[in-house]
Amino acid sequence: MKAMISIMVIILYSYCNQIPFNNVELVDQKTNNQLIDSISLIYDNSDTYDNTFRYYDGVLYVDSRNLSSNKEFHNDSIVGKFLHYVDVFYISRKKEIVLQKKISDDIVSADYYSLTINGCMNGKEIANQKISIGEEGFDMKFDSYYIEFLHFLDEMLKEKRKRITKEQLKLWREGKIKL
Repeated sequence: MKAMISIMVIILYSYCNQIPFNNVELVDQKTNNQLIDSISLIYDNSDTYDNTFRYYDGVLYVDSRNLSSNKEFHNDSIVGKFLHYVDVFYISRKKEIVLQKKISDDIVSADYYSLTINGCMNGKEIANQKISIGEEGFDMKFDSYYIEFLHFLDEMLKEKRKRITKEQLKLWREGKIKL
């Protein structure tokens, strides 16, 4: 049993240490032009619906699979912050996402958050990676800056949801209207 767990840990460790985006830079340092055509990040957490953050043409779009409402962020500081987090954790990999992972004494089963990220350059997909934020049977410690990134995503989702009234959301949940 311990051998099987050790093998699973090695496989997971290898998978989590893949280098997405092939070390591509977001911005040409000489011309300050964007090098990435688009970034798509699907943020699936149990508190909200599958949410997609899409960056292209200098705009960050946030939408949900189950709700037709969406939000566009044109603000350079918000878009820049999103691109910065993506760069730090997925492109240049300046910081590790998982700082510590050890086998837990308690096995807890839960719906863990996940992020699926894709990136395109010159119209070709250069990355496709899914990361689970937690794992059954393990205690994991995440970089505090990564936790800040997740909170940043949650804040953008709150901003997006402001466009839907509580009454509309209630009627949608009851299946009476389609948003």
